[in-house]
Amino acid sequence: QEQASRRIWQARSGRLDALRGRLSLDPSVVTTNVGQQASLSIRIAPSQVPVKGVELRVDYDETLAQLDSIAAGSWVTDAGLGYYFFDYPDEGGAAHVAMAFLDGARQTGGELARLHFSGVAEGAASLTFTLEKVRDANNTELGYATSTNDSLVVLGDLTPIAGQDAAPPALRVLGSHPNPFNPSTTLSYALPAAGRWRVAIYDTQGRRVRSLADGPASAGLHELRWDGRDDAGQAVGGGVYLVRVSGPMGSASGKLVLLK
Repeated sequence: QEQASRRIWQARSGRLDALRGRLSLDPSVVTTNVGQQASLSIRIAPSQVPVKGVELRVDYDETLAQLDSIAAGSWVTDAGLGYYFFDYPDEGGAAHVAMAFLDGARQTGGELARLHFSGVAEGAASLTFTLEKVRDANNTELGYATSTNDSLVVLGDLTPIAGQDAAPPALRVLGSHPNPFNPSTTLSYALPAAGRWRVAIYDTQGRRVRSLADGPASAGLHELRWDGRDDAGQAVGGGVYLVRVSGPMGSASGKLVLLK
C-alpha cells in the first residue's frame, strides 16, 4: 500500500490552476515560551474537486524552535478511508509531510496535520510554505494557494527582569492572552497581599506607555485588559512591551508582543 500511494507523487500529470483551494496555518501566529511546547494545525479548505493526496513543506527557524513531532490530522484519520501518511524527520528547519488516500478522496476541509514545536531561544520568524502539491483522484495537480504572513514567536519566561526588585514567589505576572496580540490582550497576575498596587505598560526603553491600575487591590488573581493604546488614547506601534506590577511587596514583569 505504501508503494502504491507513493506513486501519486512519482507519476507525471497535468495541472488545473482554475480549480483552486487553500492550505493555511492555524493559528497564523503560533506562540510559545523557551522550554515549552506549542502546537500548530495545517488546514485544507474545501475543494472544488475531491482531493486524493497532498504533499507540503513548511519552513521554520530551527534556531528558535525545534520540531518535536508531526501527526496526521482529523481530515486524514476520520475520513473513513485507508490512507498513507509520511513525515520526513531529517529535514532540519522544515516540516515536510505527504499523504494519500488509498481507496477514495475527500472534498471537505479540515485539519490535515498537526505540528508540535518546543521553544529553544527567544525571537520571532516567519513560517513559510515552500512546497504544496494537491492532487485529485486522476493524479492531476490542483492549483492550491497557501496562507502568508504566518509566524512563530518564542517568548522568554515571565520571571522578574534582571535588575528589578526581587518579587515574593506569590507575586507573579502569569501572562496574557492572546500573546502576540492585535489589537487587545488580557493580562493575568497574582498579588500576595492587599494594598496599593500599580499595573503599567512600558516600552523597551523603560518609558511608561499606559497606566492600567493604580490603587487598592485585594490579594489573589486579577485580570486587566489592554487595548494597545497609550495614556493619550493613541494606538501604539507594534513591537515588544513590558507589563509591570508593583506595590508594597515588590514588583514583577512580563513581556508582550503587539503585532501590526
